[in-house]
Amino acid sequence: FGRVVLGRSFTTTYDFILPFDPLGFAPNYSWVTSGNGTGVSKYGFPTAFDNLVKYEGTFGGVKVGGSYGLGEVAGNAADSRKINAGLGYANGPFSMAATYDRVNGNTVVATGNRNRTTTAHLAAAYQVAPGIGLKGGYRNYKLAAGAAATPEIRANLYWVGVNYQATSALELTAALYSQNVKNVAAGTDADPTMAVLRGKYALSKRTFLYSSVAYAKAKNNQLVGLTRDSSADGGVSGFSNSQTGLSAGIQHRF
Repeated sequence: FGRVVLGRSFTTTYDFILPFDPLGFAPNYSWVTSGNGTGVSKYGFPTAFDNLVKYEGTFGGVKVGGSYGLGEVAGNAADSRKINAGLGYANGPFSMAATYDRVNGNTVVATGNRNRTTTAHLAAAYQVAPGIGLKGGYRNYKLAAGAAATPEIRANLYWVGVNYQATSALELTAALYSQNVKNVAAGTDADPTMAVLRGKYALSKRTFLYSSVAYAKAKNNQLVGLTRDSSADGGVSGFSNSQTGLSAGIQHRF
């Protein structure tokens, strides 16, 4: 009948969509979870909710799920309320998932309105041959601001990539991410694109060495960053309309 999770946990969107990101869980240089970290292009999805009630069940090749994050404003259940829903399907080498989420901000006193963020995802994967898998996805993002005279922001993210299991220990990944920013002032849309190459070498079932290289480029001389803004998330901020990064390390999954 499925499982229920209470408390703080990953959202349904995270659980359903991350398997379709070529860089996967704990990624280096992916815009699926974070969006790039500069200007008006920082459009990610909700990774985790506080005060969460989450359900997930699998019935044959169909997976369903939903999350509800209770608001934290006394006397106003709608403020900071968060809702997630997901549907997945798998049959042989093919799998896909779709999600929808709605996240409310707190009411702005001056207008009586609140920020409302809605996001929809559609992603798919296909195992074309043993050790070779294709993955891709699409995100539609919309932010309706509660403040006065603040325009609605919209953006679409597209991604595609391939995972190649070269040996039993070595996995190679190539991915491309492209953001299309909408409803912003002419000449200020960054519409950035990022290309990533990564190699992972398994020392054991839970411990990996990895190395990633990425290049990001924005239009209209806007700033672009490979990861989330450094001031909030320990990433690398953008200082130019392009950025190149190289990272290497070790990952252990507990």
